[in-house]
Amino acid sequence: MRSAHYDADQALQSLTALDAEILQASDPSNAQLRAMMRRFAQEASQADAAIVFLDMPAVTVGERLFVLPRDTRLTRASDIYTEAVPLRAFARMTVLAGRGGAVILSAG
Repeated sequence: MRSAHYDADQALQSLTALDAEILQASDPSNAQLRAMMRRFAQEASQADAAIVFLDMPAVTVGERLFVLPRDTRLTRASDIYTEAVPLRAFARMTVLAGRGGAVILSAG
């Protein structure tokens, strides 16, 4: 059985071999993840293609998928919208690249 960290390590090695610019965070908090998303959006807008690889826990609410930053606390139903990040937000960032991109989720 493969671990999620194995998937993340393999993705990192593959992207490094392609000479890709890599933004990496390990177990980010909500604030750290959102700051990285802003930086990624800036970088993606100047790139030919953008790939987001997420190795994070995720939950599905209705038909929407959300990733959960470190220390996420979902005590009320509405907390999902402030504590978690919708996967669609990452997809919207990849379309900023000249030729688009992809989002890959390896939910831990």
